[in-house]
Amino acid sequence: MPEGKPQIVWNAHSKQWDARGDVLRCLIEEGEDAEGSAAIIVIDGQELTMCEFGQLLRIYTGWGMRLVMVPKDELTIPPTIQIGEIDGGCG
Repeated sequence: MPEGKPQIVWNAHSKQWDARGDVLRCLIEEGEDAEGSAAIIVIDGQELTMCEFGQLLRIYTGWGMRLVMVPKDELTIPPTIQIGEIDGGCG
């Protein structure tokens, strides 16, 4: 979705958020859910719990996913994806 256009929409029928496209720009923030501390996913200013975010992803069952981490001020810039080993990293 172009910047400024909604990436997600509330589906009253299924009572969950639905993605409008195949790419989601989002922030990961500290939050709290019923079980205590958890990450909150923020899309278009809407805070989603990990459970709500997981429900949103269910429409993509059978698909694959790439997760590209970028600084929050670079969310609208298409990332350069490099594939290779990282020296000194975990794993």
